[in-house]
Amino acid sequence: MYVPEVLRTVGYIVTASGRQSSHLAHKREFHRRRAAAERQVLTEAKADATLFQENRCPACGVRAGEAARFSNPVGFSFAECPEDGTVYMDPVPTESTLARLYNDEAYTFHWTGGKNADEVTVKTKRPLELEHIRRVISLPRTPKPRLLDVGCATGSFLRRAGELFEAEGVELNADMAAIARNNGLRVTTGRIDDVPPESRFDVITMLQLIEHITDPAAHLARAAALLRPGGIIYINTPTVDSASFRLFRDRHSHVSSFGHVSLFTRASWAPLSARVGLTLVAHEYSGERDIALHDLATWYLLRRRFRHRLALYSPRLMYTSRLVDRLSLGLLSNALSPRGPSSYQWVILQKPGNE
Repeated sequence: MYVPEVLRTVGYIVTASGRQSSHLAHKREFHRRRAAAERQVLTEAKADATLFQENRCPACGVRAGEAARFSNPVGFSFAECPEDGTVYMDPVPTESTLARLYNDEAYTFHWTGGKNADEVTVKTKRPLELEHIRRVISLPRTPKPRLLDVGCATGSFLRRAGELFEAEGVELNADMAAIARNNGLRVTTGRIDDVPPESRFDVITMLQLIEHITDPAAHLARAAALLRPGGIIYINTPTVDSASFRLFRDRHSHVSSFGHVSLFTRASWAPLSARVGLTLVAHEYSGERDIALHDLATWYLLRRRFRHRLALYSPRLMYTSRLVDRLSLGLLSNALSPRGPSSYQWVILQKPGNE
């Protein structure tokens, strides 16, 4: 760690400033607004049972009566399939309840930072997802293959994907879809069911999406119907195989709200792909272990206040823990962290046949 970086980090600790400070402030406000919406739905559900419905394992389709269960701090309940380890919310909000929550102003604030939709510029980044896809399939330069990004949010992936594909997206949140269109992207407001059934794509991407889907098998079957023979579905999603999930479990960020209703293990994909007639052609864990030194410190010392990945919304705590960990060359967090896979995974499923 270079001396200028140490001095800069010390300055951030003293002043509680820097990029991480504004990031945590934004997250705090987003979580405050989201929690208010969640509390309202949970309160209404006590008098209206139709807001939630019984669920079953999204991978194998079995409702396991002996499944291990836990609840997150908000009050949503989860079950763990004894067959493949898949974690799913049960009972789960109905589709209309989920649509209401995803269109709440909390999510508009999350993506816009409080700006008007027409003031938001979509930022692009070099997505690893495109590199993963190119590793598995060869893409012709002309004509460009067609790509559909399901749950495209404001379209940051679509903008870069347009360099290789004739790309379009579909997004449930109306404000996010409007932002994408305002930035020149082709995006439909709605779900995958709102994509014209006669459309055909070479690649369909679901980036941090399938964990939000109540019935992933039906969702994948609909996607498969939109694929050309030999086409692929690329999925990037959290994994509950991870070392961090084993440690934090009901306090993990992956189950911190209403949003993640279907969370998969490596073992989930064989039964799920078989149910919808797709072939599993690639699976890899990706990203980091998702256990920072500040997570370990607050987990063991301040568990009732623990906020996974958010350092109790304190920039001083976050910068201090990062400085200590870097000065120890990561040895401290490595020594205290359990071993195991990282916190995310990517999967490629292929539709049989050749066009």
